[in-house]
Amino acid sequence: MKELLELRQLLEQGKIHEALLLVDELEEMSLSNKINKIDSYGVILLIHLIKQKAEKRSTRSWDVSIENTVREINKINKRRKSGGFYLNQPELIDIL
Repeated sequence: MKELLELRQLLEQGKIHEALLLVDELEEMSLSNKINKIDSYGVILLIHLIKQKAEKRSTRSWDVSIENTVREINKINKRRKSGGFYLNQPELIDIL
């Protein structure tokens, strides 16, 4: 919230360059947050996939967890207003 108030002040003062720098910083913070969430879900996903492979079996709860985790990763990665994705396929694979 502090950053938004600062952004408003910069815009009201006509300091466009400084405001754009702050917008870039906010975008970077948002992307970092998205990556951290995707990484956390990726850990859960990989744990269940490894369990399936190692035990050569699956359970309903593992299957549901895998489906939910994939859905959450896709939801987090999707840009709501502008469309597209925060991370492309190779970047997602790199995180995993």
